Amino acid sequence: LLRQPGIFAAYEASPRFVREALELAYVLVYPVIPAAVATLVIGGHASALPRFWVVVLLSEFIAYGAMPWLQTRPPRVIEGAAGMRHPQSVLRRFNASILDRGSIQANTVPSGHAAGAVATALAVVDLMPHAGVVFLVIAAAIVAATVLGRYHYLIDSLLGIGVAVGAWYVCR
Repeated sequence: LLRQPGIFAAYEASPRFVREALELAYVLVYPVIPAAVATLVIGGHASALPRFWVVVLLSEFIAYGAMPWLQTRPPRVIEGAAGMRHPQSVLRRFNASILDRGSIQANTVPSGHAAGAVATALAVVDLMPHAGVVFLVIAAAIVAATVLGRYHYLIDSLLGIGVAVGAWYVCR
């Protein structure tokens, strides 16, 4: 779906700062949850943290809980084996290093990156709309990075978004 209209070609030909920004977004999935917790506490919403954690953890548990039954080989691995190259950068190598050392070399379906980032943003937007918009932008960048960086397939990330929206809605 993304190769035919030239989306991947456009991404690969995009200015380096665009690719770097998305690689940075991909790695931001790790600190985005603690940053959201800090934002809520500093914003005077510490009492809402239990609900925040239910939304985020429910999303993540669904994504990672499905792994024994639904998993794929990452597109970056398959495409690399086929001789396709992805634009390299310091952040790309950093992300690859994390995945090489801390990953089981299989993708979650749905994407845990997408589910966690979107759930985090939605849990913040309910309480602090302006801050929530910032987290939504970060989540959108993380989701775009998962697909364009070939860390996940499009369907993985779309399902991750769906899981996060579903968990958020159920917890409202």
